[in-house]
Amino acid sequence: AYGIVFSGGAASTTEGVILCENEGYGMLQNGGIAAHVDLVGTSNREPAVWVQQSSDFALSGTGTMLSDNALAGIVVVDSTNVRVSDAQISASSLATRIVDVGGSVRVGDGLHLVVDDAAAVRLTNVTLLDNSRAGLLLDFVSGSPAAMDLSSVTVDGTGDALGAIAQDAAGLIPSGAWDTNITRRGATVANDAALAARLDVVGIVGPMFLPPAAM
Repeated sequence: AYGIVFSGGAASTTEGVILCENEGYGMLQNGGIAAHVDLVGTSNREPAVWVQQSSDFALSGTGTMLSDNALAGIVVVDSTNVRVSDAQISASSLATRIVDVGGSVRVGDGLHLVVDDAAAVRLTNVTLLDNSRAGLLLDFVSGSPAAMDLSSVTVDGTGDALGAIAQDAAGLIPSGAWDTNITRRGATVANDAALAARLDVVGIVGPMFLPPAAM
């Protein structure tokens, strides 16, 4: 029960789409390219937006709001050109994801990016509020992306919520050049500084959960 599925190498564009209270993903993009403007995703039982193995994904527009979704507002996995601008992502709730055989992870992030060194990541004017685990998680599978541009990114949270975390296979990446343009507020300031271990990440949605390419 997904809201929208783009697969089979689709090139897709949307404007003003609302994804609300889906039993599964609000939007699942497998491969292809996509550009979405003023997307709204609320109260989905999986992430509002899940993107994997895409060569180009863009989300923009001051009307973009993703709130109260399980696991994450946006998940991007194994994709090479990722751009998110003028978006507010809030109140993502913790959910369990099965991984490998008999394993599971607990994730509740605003923006969850798992990319490698071939990727380009650009986040501009993005606000991440009150997400259960972390506002922003950047997981670099094989080293930092070839191009990363983070500007006017704000993370805020209470309790034990994290703000903006970067990590690679070796462990956490200390605060430095990568987060110069990230503003941490509330409890995220101390929580990020105190974090000692890598966070769990998700993998791709397997073929058995995707429609045939002909669809």
